[in-house]
Amino acid sequence: MQLSRPRTWGACWLGDQLWRELQLDTFFAGRLGVSREGTDWEKVLRVLTLYRLLSPGSEWRLHRHWFGTTALADLLRGGRAPRAG
Repeated sequence: MQLSRPRTWGACWLGDQLWRELQLDTFFAGRLGVSREGTDWEKVLRVLTLYRLLSPGSEWRLHRHWFGTTALADLLRGGRAPRAG
C-alpha cells in the first residue's frame, strides 16, 4: 500500500460547509459573477477567506504550498487553485 498526495481534509470541509450553510456561495456568486477569462470570483473569495481562517499567511504561500496540501481543490470541484485575474 502506498499513500500518495496526503492532504488536510477536515478543516477545509468544515469551512466549506459553513460557507455553504451561511449561503455565502449564492450571495457572492450573484454579486461577483465570472470574468470573461473564466475566473469564478466567488471561489477565489472562498479560497482566500478559508485560507485566512485556517492557516493565515502570504498569498505566495497560499498558491505555492497550502492549497496543494489541502483537499480544498476537491471540495471546490475544480482541481486547481482559482486565479485572480
